[in-house]
Amino acid sequence: MNMDKNNMKPYVFKHPDYGWLRVLVVDGIPYYCILDVRFIFDKGPKKLYKAIALSTGEVRSFKIVVKPHNKENHNPFFNGKEIGVSRKRKKDITVDYNFCDEQLIADLLNQNNPDESLGFKWITGFVKRVLAHPEVRVLYDAQEAEVVADNSISQPNSIVLSDNTLWINDQVFH
Repeated sequence: MNMDKNNMKPYVFKHPDYGWLRVLVVDGIPYYCILDVRFIFDKGPKKLYKAIALSTGEVRSFKIVVKPHNKENHNPFFNGKEIGVSRKRKKDITVDYNFCDEQLIADLLNQNNPDESLGFKWITGFVKRVLAHPEVRVLYDAQEAEVVADNSISQPNSIVLSDNTLWINDQVFH
């Protein structure tokens, strides 16, 4: 697998019921932002931890350069608040963010929950269809972000549950 940053492309999808879904396509394979997936499936730290531990799916950490906000951009990859910085800043910053593959999403799914099933269908249906069509996916290109490295190649994931807080690498889930 070639980890050239040109083979890693970020996208942002928005749904009226589920909110944001940030996706990185790496060498043609989509990886989904764990934070967004967690909210789509309404999973707390303990359920997320259990799903990650028992799944054959993959968690990957990516280093992302976040560019300063431009008011003309309509599809930023980060909103600023979630990464603890002002949108008015003038310099690039770098963050490490965690993503998962489709198998982990399938393992998170409670098939008896209609809301989760519909969220899963949105991800595996609509989002994947868009990603398969270059003429359409350009509408979902993420702005203000550049993926520069796959951290999962150089270091193992650290996934720790303590009380009701889940740590995945440097990212905290309450």
